[in-house]
Amino acid sequence: MIGRGACPPNRTPAARAVLGTHALGSPAGRRCRRPAATAPDLSLPGQLESSPWRSALLAPSTVRPATDPAALPPGHARLRAELVAGRSAFVERSARSPLRLLCPANAGSAAWAYTSSLGGGLVDGDDVRLAVSVGAGAQALVTTQGSTKAYRGTARQAVVCDVAAGGLLALLPDPLVAFAGARVSSLIDADLAPGATLVAVDALEAGRVAAGERWAAASCDVRVRVRVDGRAVLDDGLLLDAAHGSVARRMGAFDGWATVVLLGPLAAAAAADLLAAERPAHRIAPGVAFLDVVSPLAGGCLVRIAARTPAVLAERVALATACVAGIVGDHPSTRRF
Repeated sequence: MIGRGACPPNRTPAARAVLGTHALGSPAGRRCRRPAATAPDLSLPGQLESSPWRSALLAPSTVRPATDPAALPPGHARLRAELVAGRSAFVERSARSPLRLLCPANAGSAAWAYTSSLGGGLVDGDDVRLAVSVGAGAQALVTTQGSTKAYRGTARQAVVCDVAAGGLLALLPDPLVAFAGARVSSLIDADLAPGATLVAVDALEAGRVAAGERWAAASCDVRVRVRVDGRAVLDDGLLLDAAHGSVARRMGAFDGWATVVLLGPLAAAAAADLLAAERPAHRIAPGVAFLDVVSPLAGGCLVRIAARTPAVLAERVALATACVAGIVGDHPSTRRF
């Protein structure tokens, strides 16, 4: 779930990490100054709301990484979210090239992180691993700038996470798109404490369909594992391997696949609604744009979606994870142009 791309011209990774400060909104060449002010007395009601320090205090933390990025293996990164003065913030953020982390300010209650790659995707030999830790009562949302391309060759990516009691982690990456000849594996491995909440998406697209590559990857192995209080509640995998026969034939008319996991008290109501929703009898027919199946899990549900087009897949995933907006006040799908 590394996403794509480099920063736009004249916008460094450091600048992207402090979106919302005066520097990014200033005309080129003009010296940026914060308004002169005295730090507010936070013990007095209304001082923070009326203070020019408000944007800086409410922005996600930009503290120096607790781990030297040079100490991490190439392609590895770490994120740790905690409650700081009653607000979620990343108190540790470290990444080693080619993986990058962009943490913009956000008006919602969660700390946000976008993963990106200097290579624009997974290339032969890549071993990308993101470790995410969410403290008690904190909320974190991790997403991507765009779909993750897997180029010809062998590569793997993993997100390993732990969420403490009362915490929330929303993993909402764009789909993995495996090109012809790619051998790629993807893993989400989550440990939840009792009372923690996880909303996670693992999605695939058929490839460069317009270029004649449709489910043409050599092998694509994706898996989601979740444990609650050390007990396994989910181990779900999908293996699409050309050695087992034509993947395009087995996938039929569908160019997208997604697995959505909702677990924990903050997502319980949404999971119950998904389980209770009436669905038509599933038939693969020319007019069917998608198929979805919802299965109960201890404390939540598992949603599997097959869609004919990437657009339909994105729409169905957004609907299945709509509860995130109600929990943290925002959703990545609202930021698509």
